[in-house]
Amino acid sequence: YEEFLSKLNSATTQKTFLFLSPFGYIPPQDLYKFIKTTFHKYVFLTYDEEERVILNYERRHENILGVELNSEDRTSLTGIAFPYEEQPEDVSDLIDRIYDKENCQGSIYFFEDASVVNYQIDFEGDESLVLAANKSVLHEKNGQKRRIKVSNLIPGDRIRVYSNLSKDLLFDTARNQDLSSRFSEIEEHSKFWKECLYDYFNKNGFEHLEQELLKEMQSNGISIKSTATLKNWLNPESSVKFPHKQRDLLAINRTIKNKALEEKISEVSKSRSIYNGIMIALGRDLSDEVMEFIMNRNKGNILSSFSELEIQSFVNTSAPLKKVHKIKITEEDESE
Repeated sequence: YEEFLSKLNSATTQKTFLFLSPFGYIPPQDLYKFIKTTFHKYVFLTYDEEERVILNYERRHENILGVELNSEDRTSLTGIAFPYEEQPEDVSDLIDRIYDKENCQGSIYFFEDASVVNYQIDFEGDESLVLAANKSVLHEKNGQKRRIKVSNLIPGDRIRVYSNLSKDLLFDTARNQDLSSRFSEIEEHSKFWKECLYDYFNKNGFEHLEQELLKEMQSNGISIKSTATLKNWLNPESSVKFPHKQRDLLAINRTIKNKALEEKISEVSKSRSIYNGIMIALGRDLSDEVMEFIMNRNKGNILSSFSELEIQSFVNTSAPLKKVHKIKITEEDESE
């Protein structure tokens, strides 16, 4: 790579450079960004998987460029419109974008969710949900389906509320389409902090008394109140990858005082933040795809690999039709 930079700096005319792979020099996203700033031509000899990586970076670059060229300020100054239809972001693009955004932050800041107005919705059949006022649900009336905000609901409305019962599906989707192998590090850190907690649990003779450990962690600022969550944390193979809140991860670190965890707490915290960002974005995408399938029978990127029968079963489980009995503003946290 140093030889390449040397030749690049000494070149006075346009050259064509051949790379045997997009990997092995600097991170591929950085390499791609760099070569786009030069006026030379580049050829990559790639396997199919490597070609997909390059095409993903090309798509992201063109989308960003298209947004800039279509900006109101630019159009206003030049009087020239730039017609461009944004190319859809696939799962691999989404993972890389969130990962790169996290890496670009000079310092890691952790913010809990901002306070919003929540509504408690009581459905017929004694089921209740707490939802944010700005959350969209699917309203059905006289065979017509449309999206509506929770704040506009009234008793008697028949609605479908997407409930993310499929975190395993989201995780598998992300892992299978993660071309840059980001999730291998996330999985490693997920198991690591849980193993540290489990070691502390065993060494201190708590045995099966999770309640005692919970009390100790609560004295250090943990927010959970149930041993059910703690039992998931004590299982390195559980589907719960990280604590939902950053403060809980830090409270665990203060409680167990594990030297290895203390040394890696910044890396584990970063993986937690990236994982949560990816799962939230994918969950939002999946929610949109489920609603789009219900309304128009269209399959999106995530649902495209499933048959209509499988998707309908998933819809019946994750977004059943319910009738609103009562609705009121509440200070309770939104249902997970």
